[in-house]
Amino acid sequence: MEQTPQFDSLRLVGKISLWFSLVAFLGLAVVVILAGVAGDDYLSNIRSLAATRDRLPVIMLVGGLVLAVGTGLTTWVITLYSTFRVTGPLFRFARNLEAGIASGKVPAIKIRGSDYLQPECELLQQGVAQLYHHYRTIDAQAVAALSALQQGDKRGVETSLAELKKQQGRIRYDHQSH
Repeated sequence: MEQTPQFDSLRLVGKISLWFSLVAFLGLAVVVILAGVAGDDYLSNIRSLAATRDRLPVIMLVGGLVLAVGTGLTTWVITLYSTFRVTGPLFRFARNLEAGIASGKVPAIKIRGSDYLQPECELLQQGVAQLYHHYRTIDAQAVAALSALQQGDKRGVETSLAELKKQQGRIRYDHQSH
């Protein structure tokens, strides 16, 4: 069975949650131990209850703070790890597209195998490949039309211009709106 990045993330969340549950259990054990154990006679039970009542607010405050900080840290780690797998690919997409705009050719877009957005990466690569195929087709038809025009081949010019018109309808980019 092949494991996906999502399964690995769930497994990590499970491990973190189990570890934090263990810390919470240990905290409860400390509260029980610090609360004191009742004695055998009535007087020692009264003393134990009085000592517990005196210690209980501090124990509850410390225990609550430990649980609140632990929950916050656990949530932060899980969120950081999860968003890293999404923002990393988005950052890579942006850098590749910026490099392509600067150089005139978009490089191959690759992200880590464990990152999310693998299907989107493949779709982006397919889109870029189709765009370059479209450009090559337009270039070839323009060269063919120019060549036919130079040779006086009216039928060749008409065929090439018809193909160019068909290509124009496939992808349109309005410079005015962007």
